[in-house]
Amino acid sequence: MTTSGQPYEKGKSLRLLSTEDVENIRIQPGESKLIGFCGSATLALGIEGMLDLHSSDENRITSLYWNGPEDRVDNQFHVSSTDHEHFTVTASVPPEEGVLGDISVDVRSISES
Repeated sequence: MTTSGQPYEKGKSLRLLSTEDVENIRIQPGESKLIGFCGSATLALGIEGMLDLHSSDENRITSLYWNGPEDRVDNQFHVSSTDHEHFTVTASVPPEEGVLGDISVDVRSISES
């Protein structure tokens, strides 16, 4: 769920994503995926949203929350509700100020450790 900002996929050309597009993204073990979210300076909107990551059996692995305010101060990124019994989740730390930028999230099955 994106509260503000537009999800898009980076590639040879920029492709805006619908909520359904984001929900249908599948990332296989060993793969990575980059999804961007852009705000609007014209509308004075930053980016804010949350996303649940699910395993192939549809069980939730973790929840991600981000907030990159329009004024570019007090950026936030949180990982919560992680299934620690089956997965480890690590994320990079966003800058306190400026553009939220790229944040990497690494999910590993406990059985991989």
